[in-house]
Amino acid sequence: MEFPPIPSWEAAHPLVVHFPIALLLVVPLFAVAGLVHRESGRGFRLTALILMALGTCAATLAVSSGEAAETFARGASGTSRVMHQHEEQALAVRAYFVLLTVGYALLLAVEKRRPESFKPPVRFGLFGIHLALYLVACLTLVNAAHLGGRLVHEFGVRAVEPGAIAAPDSD
Repeated sequence: MEFPPIPSWEAAHPLVVHFPIALLLVVPLFAVAGLVHRESGRGFRLTALILMALGTCAATLAVSSGEAAETFARGASGTSRVMHQHEEQALAVRAYFVLLTVGYALLLAVEKRRPESFKPPVRFGLFGIHLALYLVACLTLVNAAHLGGRLVHEFGVRAVEPGAIAAPDSD
C-alpha cells in the first residue's frame, strides 16, 4: 500500500483549516462545565485552556497556509471581494484567539495563586465575561469558515498541487 504524497504548504490549507474550527468551537462546552462543576471545575477549565491553546496554534497554521494558498484563488473569477473578507476575518480570528487564550491562562494562573479572590461571584463574573467574548470570537470564526466555504463551493477554488490533474467535480 502506497501513501499519497504530502501536499505542499499551499495545497495543505483544506487539511489544516478544519482543526482550529473543531478545537475552538468545542472549548465553550468545557468552559461552561468548568463554571458549573464545583469539584472538577478547575480540571474542566484547564482542559478548556489546553484545547484553546491547541486551536489557537492551529489557527495560526491555518492563516499561514491560507496566505500561501491565496495564489490558487487569484485567477478565479469574482473571488476578489470574498477572498479579501475571508482573509480579514481569518486574521481577526487569529488575533482574537491569541488574546483570549492568554487572557484565560492569566485568569487560571491568578485563580491558582489567589483562590480566596475567586469566590463564586467573582469566578462566574470573570470567566463569564471571558466566555461572552469567546463566543463573539466564535462568530467571527464561523463567518471566516463560511467565506472559505463560499470560495470553494460557489467559486470553485481548489488547492491543487502544481502539475497535478484535478479530479472533475461529481455533481
